[in-house]
Amino acid sequence: YTVLIVAALAAIYGFYLFNKGVPSVESMNTDIEITASELLESYENDEAKSDEKFLDKVIEVSGEIQKIERQDGKSTVYLDTGNMMSTIICQFEEGVDTSSLTENQRLKVKGLCTGYLMDVVLVRCIIV
Repeated sequence: YTVLIVAALAAIYGFYLFNKGVPSVESMNTDIEITASELLESYENDEAKSDEKFLDKVIEVSGEIQKIERQDGKSTVYLDTGNMMSTIICQFEEGVDTSSLTENQRLKVKGLCTGYLMDVVLVRCIIV
C-alpha cells in the first residue's frame, strides 16, 4: 500500500506542477535595462558574449516603435534600432492591451530575451 500512496502523491504533485503555469514577466525582477540600438549592437559585435549576458534574462528595452502587428489577440511590436535590416521583436503576452500604441511612439517593454537571428527577440513582453 505504501507504494500506491507514494505513486498517487507523486501523480498529484506532477499534475499540480503541470497546471501551475508560467509566471508572468511582470512579477519577475529586471536583470538589465538597455536601449534597442544598444541591444542590437551588442549582438552584432559578439553574439556569444551577448547570449551570456542577455539570453533567458528579463530585460527592459526602450526604443521607438517601427511597426505593430496584431493577430488573434496577440501583439508583436518591432522596435527601431537604427539598422534597416534588424529590429527588436517584442512578442506580447496574450491579453496585454496594446491598442493605445502607435508607430513612431517611444516605448519601454519588459520581456524575456530568446536570442538573435537577424533580429533580437523578446517574448512574454509587457509595457513598462
